[in-house]
Amino acid sequence: MLMAGNAKMLGPKMAADIAGGWYEMDDIVYPDLPSLPGMTATGAGGIALTPGGSLKSFAPGARRIVPGRGFLREVAARNMLSGMNNVAPLTTGGWVLLAARPAGATLSVVDDMAVLYGATDPVSGEYIFRDLIDTGLMSGKVVRVYNPSTTDDFVVPVQTLGPGTYSWSVYTRCIAGSGALSVTAGGGSTPDVSGPDYRRVGRNHVVAASGQARLTVRPLSEVYVILAQLEHGAQMTSPIAITGLPAERKAESLFWESLQHLSRPCTITLEVEVARLDSVERRIMALRNGKGKEIAVFRATDNSLSCTQTDERWRPGFARCYGPGILRVSLRVSPMGRTIGLAGALAHDVFSTPPVGLSRLMIGADATGALPLNGWIRSIEVQHDVDDDDVMDLCAAPAGSIAFDFARYISAAGNDNDDGRTPATAWRTLARAAETDVTLAVPTRGQVYLEAGSAWNETLLPVNYATYAPFGSGGAPIIGNGQTYGVDENGASAWHIRGLHIFGANTRGVNSYGGSGIVADLMEISHCGDPTDSNGGGFFARGNTRAPDWDVTPAASSSGVILTGVRVLELVRRGTYTLTCTQRGAGTASRWQLVHADGAIIGTASGNTAFGGISNNFRLTVAVPAGVNPALGESFAISVAELVDMPFPTNALAEDVAVRRSHLHHIAGLSAGDDVYFEGIAGRSLCEGNRFDIPIGRAADCFQGGRNSALYVEKPAHTICRNNHMSMAGAMTTSGKGGIVIITRSALVEGNYVYGLNFCISVNVDVECIVRWNECEHARYQSYSWGIGISGNTDCARTLWYGNRVSDCNRAYAISGTGTLTLTIAGVQPRLQHRPDILMYGNRANNCAVDLFIDRPWSGRIFDHVNDNCLVDAQVSPAAVAIAGALYADQVWSVDRAA
Repeated sequence: MLMAGNAKMLGPKMAADIAGGWYEMDDIVYPDLPSLPGMTATGAGGIALTPGGSLKSFAPGARRIVPGRGFLREVAARNMLSGMNNVAPLTTGGWVLLAARPAGATLSVVDDMAVLYGATDPVSGEYIFRDLIDTGLMSGKVVRVYNPSTTDDFVVPVQTLGPGTYSWSVYTRCIAGSGALSVTAGGGSTPDVSGPDYRRVGRNHVVAASGQARLTVRPLSEVYVILAQLEHGAQMTSPIAITGLPAERKAESLFWESLQHLSRPCTITLEVEVARLDSVERRIMALRNGKGKEIAVFRATDNSLSCTQTDERWRPGFARCYGPGILRVSLRVSPMGRTIGLAGALAHDVFSTPPVGLSRLMIGADATGALPLNGWIRSIEVQHDVDDDDVMDLCAAPAGSIAFDFARYISAAGNDNDDGRTPATAWRTLARAAETDVTLAVPTRGQVYLEAGSAWNETLLPVNYATYAPFGSGGAPIIGNGQTYGVDENGASAWHIRGLHIFGANTRGVNSYGGSGIVADLMEISHCGDPTDSNGGGFFARGNTRAPDWDVTPAASSSGVILTGVRVLELVRRGTYTLTCTQRGAGTASRWQLVHADGAIIGTASGNTAFGGISNNFRLTVAVPAGVNPALGESFAISVAELVDMPFPTNALAEDVAVRRSHLHHIAGLSAGDDVYFEGIAGRSLCEGNRFDIPIGRAADCFQGGRNSALYVEKPAHTICRNNHMSMAGAMTTSGKGGIVIITRSALVEGNYVYGLNFCISVNVDVECIVRWNECEHARYQSYSWGIGISGNTDCARTLWYGNRVSDCNRAYAISGTGTLTLTIAGVQPRLQHRPDILMYGNRANNCAVDLFIDRPWSGRIFDHVNDNCLVDAQVSPAAVAIAGALYADQVWSVDRAA
């Protein structure tokens, strides 16, 4: 069976070692490939050209399975030269003897049985024609083309062609001189071939207009030819023998139907043997459901290998996979995306959930039979879901592997003048891997390996679709010490960092403005940021957010006063504000009153002094030039309209960011300093399996997914935050700190342990918020500190909390909010935030001051809720009225005391 390396996994669900002749499913051994339940394997019969160069004969419609090679999958094909007997010629029919030819040039049929029978492939040593001769398909006869001229070519046409692409091939040996295949009208010719041994030559031709396929024999040359084949399309298939047989051959099919096995998390490993096939797309495998949605692995025209999924943007894969040879590739499909493995390397899409009900594994072609592999399926193995190390074992490059050029190596002992393709020729610096010259650069979908145990006082600048990971033995490679950023996204997307240690970056460990498809996995990010730096933090990913549009008129007042530093944030009510001079004076002596259209006084601004009103959501400076004394009544109109995109800091549209299985500690900042901070991220944001230690900063959180809701981004995010360990333990003097903060469209918060401070988990999710199986404790810093709570200044609907446990918090579960202004897409409304359709059950509170706190309008159901030694069952404000029109338009709740 295929099982590679030292993989430590459960037995295969299905194993078809076609090359080795072993077939098994669910521990039952079967005699052959079609006996496997759900397997369909049809054949085309005819001749099979093996990778070793030998030709094997099969009955029409038979499966072309060759021991040691596997099952042949080729495109349907037709030999256009059906007018010639091209496997056992008795005449020269089909070869056109032109009147305009060199004197003495001839076509004839000769017997070359002895040489044909002994002919071998120059690389493998396998007999080429012996099987065809032994089965009586070949007679030993070949066509002899002789040109005695000392000056002129002997041109022998075989077919007139219309515009299109054709493959023209023939087996030939040159008794003397040389020959070439050609197609006129732009088709070009093969290089001249010569030598006394039989070999197959051919090429693809693109004919711009009508042309002619020809064999050209050079002066003083004698050439033998057999098995001539001309096909439509860009690929040469196995020879089609037309002696008494059809000139057409159907395509094979190979697929496995099993909803039971394929709809669950699984890992599929396929081993195939392919010709070089450069610049031609080839499908390796695909998983498909009954609705036509699929996951597919294919080699593209640029020879990259990648994995696509219906309706998904990201294509994990590898650059530059060249044939000929054996290709072993693994595809892992799990609830958290796709992983593709090749030559012991991995590429991931962690954002996409697989299509539901995957049931068909198509091997070597797409659903219609198109884009065929044109190669040999050696083995198929379907495992249960396995971990990264096992995937790397399964896809380890076998003997006879195809060539790869996707890896680049960096070593502290390397040399930037080397090629970086092997550990022995590694580059020295991270800067070398950021080279933009295409002849020197890391290839798209490249894998960049940093030597373990080494350190670089440099910033890593990723390139698109590249993965950065360690190689060798020793500690994780260290990057970023003393730099502004350890990793700076550099305008790139879809890059992954894995297994590195970002240490000692002065401002941020990772800084990304506008990058999408970014994944940090198995990372350590430590000692980054600075307690005096407002921009300090661990992993910061940010994109465009929305803010109100605003306009100031006039540009300057009648006396020359202007407004500068105007900043309008989302909680500023829409409408027109009037800023009027109420006291004359030079510079700071002047006074200006800001009034809303409804007459509400916002505040008074002094000249040349920054003004912040409405909790600093409205900011401006009245700039009074030297020598100017504004007149009473001078005014400005500030119109605040709908939310619009606010580039931050440039046109940075970001989506899909993940931090997984990483450890962040000793992260610092002045005001924030979060371990992980996502803002303005569209699509999907993931925070899973991490360990976060207490960040240093006045309002620093372990994880904040902020400003990712429909109010702030065009394609609001779904956030998954699960299985993290977060600790705020330690002596702290600031109050704004918590474990998890999520402001997004929808969210799943599950399986986290949070040691809190001001709070443990805070969610302000537009719709569809699930909080389950979390353990929260020790949020006691303020009297309002909570374990799990709804906060924020927007409405939050359809909240489902269950299976959580909160201990030692001032409030265990809080349904609350922020202030009396509610931000909606239509604008700011002066009311409390609404919390409709809350469903809470199976939660527990231990040793808290208040079990359940509610001070916002809400509706829903709260039941099977256990109070274990909490002082107050529930503290409910008179403002917590029921919300009419909600799915649960009333309030039903109960709290049970623990026995």
